[in-house]
Amino acid sequence: MLRRILAGLLIFLVSAGAIAKLRVARQDTAAPLSHTAAGAAPGELTLTPEGTDRLHRLAADPLGGVAVLPDSLTRAGARVRLGAEVARHYLDSLFAGPDSTVRRWPVGSEAIALAIVPGGPPGFITDMVSEVRQALEAWSPGAVGLRFLEQADTVDVKMIVRWADTLEADRAGAADVTWDKFGRVHRVTVYLAVRSPSTGRPFAPEARRAIVLHELGHALGLPHSSHADDAMYPIATATSLTDRDRFSLRLLYELPTGWIGTATRSRLQ
Repeated sequence: MLRRILAGLLIFLVSAGAIAKLRVARQDTAAPLSHTAAGAAPGELTLTPEGTDRLHRLAADPLGGVAVLPDSLTRAGARVRLGAEVARHYLDSLFAGPDSTVRRWPVGSEAIALAIVPGGPPGFITDMVSEVRQALEAWSPGAVGLRFLEQADTVDVKMIVRWADTLEADRAGAADVTWDKFGRVHRVTVYLAVRSPSTGRPFAPEARRAIVLHELGHALGLPHSSHADDAMYPIATATSLTDRDRFSLRLLYELPTGWIGTATRSRLQ
């Protein structure tokens, strides 16, 4: 009875316009080929080229409708799904740590505005824009109900891809993801380096394809994989997706967004 009362109170607060916290997730990003980041640890924050944290606040339900956090039964069902067929996916890591949050784009009829911003560092070449489009097509976001609409400017876009000369923390790429407490992604900025931070030489085309494929996986909501053949392995070497990559993305978009942990949270984060 107490749980029902608390759940009802929570729904009332959400529908009344409670303020949702937004976080900026700098995913563990792709390390350069044959070079791991010194001292890097899972979950480590990766700095963007600006090197500053960005915290955002939006209204409790900026995407429209009434958003409700998963109840205990829904969370349990999500954990059961994640615990099944673990050889086919790598999403079990979503509840392996204290965060235990499913984060992904909300699926709907509205297209996600995308801007690919060419230029920037001296080493940029036009082939890099085509590599981004090819990588996004490889992930087939339409198969999970997402539709990206590319536009020439960055006004009101939800996802931006930019290039930098090099990135900090020995990274070859970074996905700067902003989401709300319901696990719904609102914005993503992907940064791609044109030169290796370890050698200073421009990345070869094969390396660039592996890096952008990896970072767009993060942009879609995927975590890292422990299998070296997967595109989401922390050291980006794969230039094509595995069946495990594809299945992980499909499964991610079948799960409810939000916290799916086992313990009762003392407060909403």
